[in-house]
Amino acid sequence: MANVNFKIPYAGSATELLSVVKKTISKYNGTFEGDIHQGSFVMPVGIGNVEGNYTIANSEIAINITKKPLIVSGKMIENQLRKHMNAAGG
Repeated sequence: MANVNFKIPYAGSATELLSVVKKTISKYNGTFEGDIHQGSFVMPVGIGNVEGNYTIANSEIAINITKKPLIVSGKMIENQLRKHMNAAGG
């Protein structure tokens, strides 16, 4: 079980941020439900799924990981998401 929480700032609009989130999740064959305010996602990581939810407010996305494989650290997930956001101009 997991309960990993972190926030990632983003310089663009909530719409742009949502677009980056959707592209990142779909790139990894994950599922996504949500809008520019909140939602949830599931991403396969080879040895299981990473599941979580998010809220977008004040130029940042707050992510709550609710389930992850035991050997995948919360910091590893956070670092990967930050990398994708930065690559997309966040």
